[in-house]
Amino acid sequence: MKTQKRTIPVFLFIFSCLAIFACSNLEDEKLTEFRNQVAEIKITAYDTVFSTISKTQTLKIFPEFLNGFGQEVFLEETPKQLLYINDEVSRDFIIDSSEETEYAVYLKIGNLKSNTLKIKVMDVSPTKYISRIEVNMGDSTFAPYAINGVSKVDLNARIYDYQGREFTPTNYPKFSIWFDGVEYQNPRDIPIERSGTIPFYAISGENKSEVKYIISREKPDLSRVYSLPVIFHLVGRPNSYQFKSEEIPGILEKTNAHFRNEQRPFRKSHNAVESGIQFTLALTDTLGNLLEEPGIHRIETDVIVFPFNSDLTNKFVFEHLWDPEKYVNVFIMDLTKAGGFANYPREYPADQVPPLNFNYMAAVDPTSSNKSLTLTHELGHFLGLRHIFNLDENYPCEDGDGFPDTESYLRNKDLFTYHLPIFCNGIPFFSTNQMDYVGVRNSFTLDQVLKMREVVAKNIYLPAIDSKGRVEPGPFVKGTLDLTVKAIE
Repeated sequence: MKTQKRTIPVFLFIFSCLAIFACSNLEDEKLTEFRNQVAEIKITAYDTVFSTISKTQTLKIFPEFLNGFGQEVFLEETPKQLLYINDEVSRDFIIDSSEETEYAVYLKIGNLKSNTLKIKVMDVSPTKYISRIEVNMGDSTFAPYAINGVSKVDLNARIYDYQGREFTPTNYPKFSIWFDGVEYQNPRDIPIERSGTIPFYAISGENKSEVKYIISREKPDLSRVYSLPVIFHLVGRPNSYQFKSEEIPGILEKTNAHFRNEQRPFRKSHNAVESGIQFTLALTDTLGNLLEEPGIHRIETDVIVFPFNSDLTNKFVFEHLWDPEKYVNVFIMDLTKAGGFANYPREYPADQVPPLNFNYMAAVDPTSSNKSLTLTHELGHFLGLRHIFNLDENYPCEDGDGFPDTESYLRNKDLFTYHLPIFCNGIPFFSTNQMDYVGVRNSFTLDQVLKMREVVAKNIYLPAIDSKGRVEPGPFVKGTLDLTVKAIE
């Protein structure tokens, strides 16, 4: 009996030692695997600033593990993590927030230490303390350019609390905006009444934002109107034209209204101007005979649909293209993968003009929900305009079209989910430009208009009085179609 009593405690002691040894080995194995994969620990906190209004606060810390190349590593298991607050291990992540102070917080796994976060406790009112104030142009007037006597701009203040978050509407501090030396309590539709550099900033209490500037320009003389004859090629199978030619005059009139800056007046760009470019229905065919239906040319085909930018489509269009020195060619045709498309103009020296070898035209699908808006967009491309957005995720702040008075942004896959484009500063805005895919699409800006007028006045392949092709008319000669020249939606 005595021997048994001694054996049991000894057995338990040995078992406990073995268990501790096994756990220690397991933890060592985890650490070894961890060190093989992780070179850096990076921590962030949900909040880094607290108010003394609460006596204690629980920190929310989020670790991120990086390899030697700075890439995030995802681990199935992590070794024991220790959180240090002011160099002491914290078991509960709780800090004393009863008085103003600052804490240094870091994480350790084995010998690997994370970055150090500074956690502040401030004796401030959470509903009144302002950490910073920003001033911006309104969500539909973001471009820092304007036109004297034309533009009206909206201005906005964004005010942030002690934690660096924007105040909620119920606690939003009062503010005013100073624009060109004048104080505005409701900074909406502020008229631009001079040219030059105009300063503006926001004030809330004793807090002032940085000073920003609008560059105001004089409006150039746009009184000369360029009139371009259009031939609509209605493409369809014999006796099955789904598109009614009676729609053409109405579509063209609405398109002209867009170019006159008269269509969809709600929330226009503050840089919007009339273009002085109008489109008319062509009256004669290629032989000079009067058209039975002004502006209409019917093309019968057995092709059911035309894929966007396919060789089939491009060859078909090139075959039926009328002289672009006499007509703006618009094809109404059943398309796939696009609601419309067009080609940019090309430039050549006046004495080195080759025979036409690309499709200088625009096309619209007859099922497009808004044919005049689609046509306006495609004619913008036809006259030299690019999309305002940028597609390069490596350079999100890159200007999409090269015009400083348009609102450029990075167009990504989330665009049609969230509906509003997002500037590279993270602020959404309401798009108004014709050369976008979203928003109201009701505005051509001054820079865009100047570009289109330059193309009309100088392009050899346009039926305008000042084009070189009209000054020195010659027979229409088609070359060999260059299939590497692709259209744009």
